[in-house]
Amino acid sequence: MRMRWSPVVLAVALLAMSAPTLGDHAPRRLGVSSPEIAEPVQPAGDPGRAVLDVRIPCQEDERATVWSQAVPVASEPFVDPATAHVENSSTQVCHDRNDTLEVGVPVEIDVTTDTPAFQPTGVAYDVHVQKNHTNGTTTELGPVGANVTLTPGYFNLYNARMETKIVEAGPDEGVTFPIVIENHSNGMTEFTFELASPPASGFQPVLPSKIVLESEATGGTRTSETVNFTVFTPFHNGYVSETASMALEIHSAYAADPSIEGESAQVSALTKVSGFYLPSLAPLVVVALIGCAAGLRGRS
Repeated sequence: MRMRWSPVVLAVALLAMSAPTLGDHAPRRLGVSSPEIAEPVQPAGDPGRAVLDVRIPCQEDERATVWSQAVPVASEPFVDPATAHVENSSTQVCHDRNDTLEVGVPVEIDVTTDTPAFQPTGVAYDVHVQKNHTNGTTTELGPVGANVTLTPGYFNLYNARMETKIVEAGPDEGVTFPIVIENHSNGMTEFTFELASPPASGFQPVLPSKIVLESEATGGTRTSETVNFTVFTPFHNGYVSETASMALEIHSAYAADPSIEGESAQVSALTKVSGFYLPSLAPLVVVALIGCAAGLRGRS
């Protein structure tokens, strides 16, 4: 029967073959935990923090200074392990060769702003250990592999601009203010709209509907959209001359979980109304026609 090697089994086998040998006094294998950072790591914010729990087997009764180092050797895209090169040393005591020393090696991991939100990723480390014995000798252990996994949080970033900010119109007309919204967040983002304050008397605003935009970080293509903010102007018999400024608030949130709110933005629109307003002439025309008809009948 032909044996098939999975990548995981092969990696473990290679690691075992690469472990250092110390002759007849070779210690038991160096062990390192592979922790998971529980809280989501905020891109461009505080780095994720974890502790590699290094378990070091003893050789004999001894007092030794243990120096350990975690060096990033590989990472998923978007992860910046630059802060993860950590050294730690402490004095440990082995009471007999069956003891195991434990040393915590802290690591920190930054993620970039284009890391896809809430998609687990990780950094692989090589952990090196050096034991400096009281008799002046040193023992090198490792390297042994460890992996820290983390989940990036939602990073909110977008741009909103109003293409036309001032519009002049006549009474009883509808004017449109196009607003371009571009999503640069690391996840799908929803946008909702509301007025910052009540409109001026006679002006009737119509707000854009909620939209959801995709993110380039997660492979989306519909990352921008133009929405329309519409204002209907006031009217009354005679000459109308009024001006109103309205501020529109734009709220953003992570589309998969709107309780994760983003930043709000505000754009302003100025509407100027001037001109004469006359009611429809249709009723007057009907009255005039009726009057003409009556006059013609009287003559006949």
